[in-house]
Amino acid sequence: MLNGGGGGRSNLPIIDYRSYRYAPRTVPLDAGHHTFVVQERLRSANGDADNMVILADSGHGRFELEHGVVADSINQMDRWLTALHASPNRSHRATMDTKPADLVDACWTSAGRKIVEPQT
Repeated sequence: MLNGGGGGRSNLPIIDYRSYRYAPRTVPLDAGHHTFVVQERLRSANGDADNMVILADSGHGRFELEHGVVADSINQMDRWLTALHASPNRSHRATMDTKPADLVDACWTSAGRKIVEPQT
């Protein structure tokens, strides 16, 4: 029930960040399918999953709060929540209207190059 996609979830800003290290013998158990389960539940319940952004990091910068992909994600979420809080509406449309334009699905290469594209 908590991950159902309905119950107001279409109004929540969601950033799904996953860090992977695909080097020989270091591949962790991949739970990335949960990203797409939640995305599909949002689509099923709300017609789209546009309030969810998927960021897949190759692990080049590791999970560091001070800089890199994670720090940028936190700053982006702060911008999104601040704009949404200032909005008089609490709707899916308001959530989408306040989403930072540069906050989009992306992945990063092991060299740290950002590739902007829908995650599948």
